[in-house]
Amino acid sequence: MGLIAGPIAIVLGFLGRKKANEEMAGNGAGMALAGIITGALGFAVSLVFVLFTFVFTESVVNELDDINSDPSDGICNEDRYWQDPDC
Repeated sequence: MGLIAGPIAIVLGFLGRKKANEEMAGNGAGMALAGIITGALGFAVSLVFVLFTFVFTESVVNELDDINSDPSDGICNEDRYWQDPDC
């Protein structure tokens, strides 16, 4: 949600700040600045969350591939007790 709402908040914050400085002698400029800051923070946190999710998902898939890659060779590997099909 922040990936969409963040940039919108930033753009609207800049537009509101410009309008506040031109028409209202600065009234509302602080609220517009708050919108810019919170929009940027929301976007950044959402981006980090999405990137973390993709990296974590990829590592889980790779780990699952490693778990299932041990062939049955008749020898029990105690270090990989749960993953080795021979144990």
